Amino acid sequence: MLFFTQSSSTELRGFLRRDWPGARAEGHGGGERTGDIWRLPGVFLVQGARVLWSHEYRYAGDHPEWDRIPAPVAANSVASG
Repeated sequence: MLFFTQSSSTELRGFLRRDWPGARAEGHGGGERTGDIWRLPGVFLVQGARVLWSHEYRYAGDHPEWDRIPAPVAANSVASG
């Protein structure tokens, strides 16, 4: 079983003061926000003009149920992977 704890505010201040400026200087960061930052992604399986399978995210931590992909598609991806 894994346990995740939150860091203290002292640890966060140390990170922000010591590590964050160097990371930003090296190009690590989120970049400029553009477009609709609240838009959630989707996953679509398209063959020709038909959508065979789709998953539209309902919230940020929502993930597709990959085992619900149509059987021929799932078999093909396993064979090629």
